[in-house]
Amino acid sequence: MDNATHTLVGVLLGEAAAQVARPGRSGLPVDTRRDLFITLAAIGSNLPDADLVLTSFGGDRLDYLLEHRGYTHTLVGALACALVLLAACAAWLRWRRLAPASVDWAWLAGLALLGPLLHLAMDFSNSYGVHPFWPFFNGWFYGDSVFIVEPLLWACAAPLVFILRTPLARVLVAVLLAVGLLVPFNLGLAGAGATLILALLTAAMLALGRLWRPPPAIAASILMWVLVTATFVGAGQLATARVEALASASFPGAATLDRVLTPTLGNPLCWDLLLVQLEGERYAVRRGTIALAPAALPLERCRARGPDRVANVPLEPVPAAGASFLRWHGQFSMPRQVLAQLAATDCEAAAFLKFARAPWATRRAAQWLIGDLRFDGGPRPGFADLTVTGTARGCTGHTAPWLPPRHELLD
Repeated sequence: MDNATHTLVGVLLGEAAAQVARPGRSGLPVDTRRDLFITLAAIGSNLPDADLVLTSFGGDRLDYLLEHRGYTHTLVGALACALVLLAACAAWLRWRRLAPASVDWAWLAGLALLGPLLHLAMDFSNSYGVHPFWPFFNGWFYGDSVFIVEPLLWACAAPLVFILRTPLARVLVAVLLAVGLLVPFNLGLAGAGATLILALLTAAMLALGRLWRPPPAIAASILMWVLVTATFVGAGQLATARVEALASASFPGAATLDRVLTPTLGNPLCWDLLLVQLEGERYAVRRGTIALAPAALPLERCRARGPDRVANVPLEPVPAAGASFLRWHGQFSMPRQVLAQLAATDCEAAAFLKFARAPWATRRAAQWLIGDLRFDGGPRPGFADLTVTGTARGCTGHTAPWLPPRHELLD
């Protein structure tokens, strides 16, 4: 998820803790404890993304792909983040000459650990993936449920505009809500219906924050956050079931390796699909758009990454008809041994395949262009596209232990 979403959920978490914790048992002033809870939870909800510092300075594209959502995005990493946060808290409290009670330390420890764990859970919810069980299991896990930037979740946090203590914090939340409402519609990322629902939810949550006392308003924000997430999760499960049935009927000789599902921003009824299959010795990734309720919201009204998108990867027609709820946009196919050969002869290709969930490769002159169809964004190579020679050479880096998502093609 984006860092604005991580920050909002951290602020909600810290504010909820401040509302629930009994002030009479604390050794800290009420406002100091509240600010400390919120700051700790907000930082903790972002701290796993500290790996971006390492990959942004001195790293190349492969470093970013392999190390972002890397060691800090694991259960072991979350525990390390919690210990760092608690050490920073202890230093700050000592510097301020404050003496927290044991109950304060219990709350601080809980928030310090819960923030990074929430970060992992939220990053799991989209199609990018995490590998939380390192070093015991190095495989990827994908939630395929929530768009990586989802303004509906921002709208759930709207009561903070009236609850946060400082005017600056309230203004920042209000500005974020305005950005979430206006930018997706202006950029064509959300249709009129999705924008209207977002506006109504924002208005309702703002009214709730204005009229209710802080404790129930914060509880309602958290509950609505859970309900929005659960709605996308449930819709994703329904989309998966429909894809499974259609894939079995349309491609009876193919083995489905994966289904990459991404909802349209703000709309759980429209989904982008990448169907990853193996048919004999032929590997294929088929791209489509799903409308879960075509009678109410037809396929042509789903703003998906389909025919309007200029693809960097060479696509061909899908050799099967669609359905009332699914439209195919094209497919990429290649002999399965090509990827295995690239991984065996080129160490950069082998490292890239530790990340790529829907990989593709095409020959260009004396080189290979290799990429991931999840992130194919235009006619020129993007952040998840890589040029390799396809020849044996030594590598000094890129030793991340992650299991290749498409290991079936490399065995």
